[in-house]
Amino acid sequence: MSFMNNLQEDLIKELAQKNNWNYVITRPSLIIGISKASAMNFALNLAIYAAVQKEKGEPLIFPGNAFAWNAITDHSSSLTNARFQLWSSTNKQTANQVFNIHDGDKVRFRTIWPKIEEYFGFSHYEQKFSEDKTVPNLILPEYMPKQNELWEQMAKRYNIDAGAFELTSWMFMHIIVNLPFSPEGDLSKARIYGWTTTTDTAASYTQCFDKLKAMKIIPK
Repeated sequence: MSFMNNLQEDLIKELAQKNNWNYVITRPSLIIGISKASAMNFALNLAIYAAVQKEKGEPLIFPGNAFAWNAITDHSSSLTNARFQLWSSTNKQTANQVFNIHDGDKVRFRTIWPKIEEYFGFSHYEQKFSEDKTVPNLILPEYMPKQNELWEQMAKRYNIDAGAFELTSWMFMHIIVNLPFSPEGDLSKARIYGWTTTTDTAASYTQCFDKLKAMKIIPK
């Protein structure tokens, strides 16, 4: 948790005590959803990267390192987050509590990547990694800006958003696929309080990609 989040939580607790109201703090993992207002949007970054690779006729290379490829990376689908926040905010037992929240299906990039390949129509590519498990296959903040001219051509060809690159953060995606630790959250507290939902992360990605096509951000 960042220093800023700690300050926010302290402020919420102080205000709740002073004003006699309750709160619930939720801590999601890697959020996937659709928003034009957030560059820290992994599904959007991934979709644009995939569209570029497809257009170039190149495989969907996992741009991160071997460690992140194999590690459990808990995802927090935006709809699951919203449902949990609604559930916890209307449950008296969860008042003034802090919860981790994620999809609960314990995915790894190595298991979800073939499904993403299939969605975008790629042939399966056997990923190759450096012997040093921390070395990435691609440096996205260097690689993707070089594709901006190609994206402008794609925008004209497929009638999609030419400014989509401005919605992304390649550094954010680069960090996520090169984390030196497994971003695995403990969901046991939410389970104890009665949260039973498990979300199919792969299906959430599909829903996000479908929406991006409908919004004309990526080609159909």
